[in-house]
Amino acid sequence: MAEGNQKYCDVDGVVFDKEMTTLLSYPPGKTATSYSVPDGIKTVESNAFSSARFSTVDLNGVETLKDAAFNTCANLTSITIPSNMSNIPEGAIAACSQLTNYYVAEGNETYKDIDGVLYSADGKTLIIYPMGRNDATYVIDEGATAIAGKAFASAKIKEIEIPKAISDIG
Repeated sequence: MAEGNQKYCDVDGVVFDKEMTTLLSYPPGKTATSYSVPDGIKTVESNAFSSARFSTVDLNGVETLKDAAFNTCANLTSITIPSNMSNIPEGAIAACSQLTNYYVAEGNETYKDIDGVLYSADGKTLIIYPMGRNDATYVIDEGATAIAGKAFASAKIKEIEIPKAISDIG
């Protein structure tokens, strides 16, 4: 980034807005195996992590992911969702074929993880099953009553056991 740029800045090659509140682009050629989003970043823009090579990411204080924020991250195995994140739109995490676990920080009022699978905080909606898991069968938690749209998109799973309480498949 050119010194004096009035709109953008970079930290170790990662591009942010000048105010350091939005992560715009993580270089796909960067070879780090993990990444922790810096303090103060509230939003991760669309395609910001497109083709990133890290295997783990901690979203730290991020509140919002934009559509396709994680797109084709072939090495990504886990994502840590911070306690203040409240918006993960459908399609924000796409084509991450090795993703096996979602971890949600304690205190998150919107999401929780149950054995690495992303659920609503009350456990009533299965949000996203990690597409990189090689489970032959997945048993949806008994407390669930709904399955979000595309919850099992690109998953390698062969069989899903759906509890009787499920009344909405999205």
